Amino acid sequence: MKKKILAMLLSVALLAGAIPVTASAASVEQFSDVKARDWFYDAVEYAVSNGLFHGTGETTFSPEQSMTRGMFVTVLGRKSNVEQSLYTEQQFEDVKAGQYYAPYVNWAASNGIVNGTGAGKFSPDAPITREQIAKILYGYAQKTGNDTTFRSDRFNQFFDKSNASNYAVESLEWATTHMIINGTDDGYLIPKLEATRAQVAQILYCADRILVNTEITDDPKPTDELLTLRDEAGNATLSIPIPATWKDRYTATGRSDGLGATFYSTNNLYTGHGGMLFQLSAYAGREEYIHIPSTHFLTQVTVNGVNYHIVWREPTDYQYDMEYQQEYLQMQADIPRMIEGIEFFVPIASEQPEPGAAVYWVVNGAVYHSTDQCPSLSRSKNIQSGTVEEAAAAGKTRACPNCH
Repeated sequence: MKKKILAMLLSVALLAGAIPVTASAASVEQFSDVKARDWFYDAVEYAVSNGLFHGTGETTFSPEQSMTRGMFVTVLGRKSNVEQSLYTEQQFEDVKAGQYYAPYVNWAASNGIVNGTGAGKFSPDAPITREQIAKILYGYAQKTGNDTTFRSDRFNQFFDKSNASNYAVESLEWATTHMIINGTDDGYLIPKLEATRAQVAQILYCADRILVNTEITDDPKPTDELLTLRDEAGNATLSIPIPATWKDRYTATGRSDGLGATFYSTNNLYTGHGGMLFQLSAYAGREEYIHIPSTHFLTQVTVNGVNYHIVWREPTDYQYDMEYQQEYLQMQADIPRMIEGIEFFVPIASEQPEPGAAVYWVVNGAVYHSTDQCPSLSRSKNIQSGTVEEAAAAGKTRACPNCH
């Protein structure tokens, strides 16, 4: 199923009336008002084929029709395969038994996913706003043990971020971090605006890769897994947190000295057709950073005298095919967060060699080596040799932590 970024406004609005039982459909092709050229085609296909949405008629989906709070919670309950017969206890005075949304609202309320609108009411027929959607989905992610990590930078880029209700700010930070809810092309989020059935389908379509767990749990699973890099002797050199959404969708090739790794995508993770995601590598100096086409220098860090650079690869197809824009933007959110969580175990270099001892170095390097067989020199050319004093004169005043 093709992935398309929503290049227009996503929001939510009012849907009145019950859901006709006979209007369900298993394929988007039944709907005469959903064409393959429509931006919401894939999202509607996802929603219908997964039983989240029904049509409004035998051949109509009514993509521009509005949606209510009751309907949105119903859709979320369907995603979790809620057993309706287990949720008959009334949670709000305006959610009566017999309404199609009643068991789903009771389920969501009893599990702390939704709150009322005040005075013991839920307002099931009121239009649901973008920020309400974010709040509900964030609560759902928390209760089901899904990825709830977020950064504030994407949310802070929106010109109207101050229009968001205080209760919804963190939820919107999460939703925008993971590209579940997006803004307009001119930089507005419009948190209190409403959305159509098509737009809600798109939001749920975008959320599917994040909301992978659908069962309520009292013991949420960790959202990240730690990948530990080791040198040839088996010593841990550094650990990197890997997002849960990357599980089984990447491979990592570590350096023999354990001081870096290159991450590659599998199963079309972010880069569309596979290829390098990002690279973490020890290096001697900024001048040694060699630009790789379609890569961007992210940051550099120094730990125990060892410098690291981190680069990431822009998907080759990004500038030509909007199909991969969402993955590209998600990568922008994921990789900096991974960098922040890296823990280094780089050994501190041992004592200096005796004066006059033979050492080795390369012109652009920042350290000297006790042997020309050091793994760090395995790909180096024009290796220089001399005394410690000569190495210092050449600007190599620190010993390599790998061979000393």
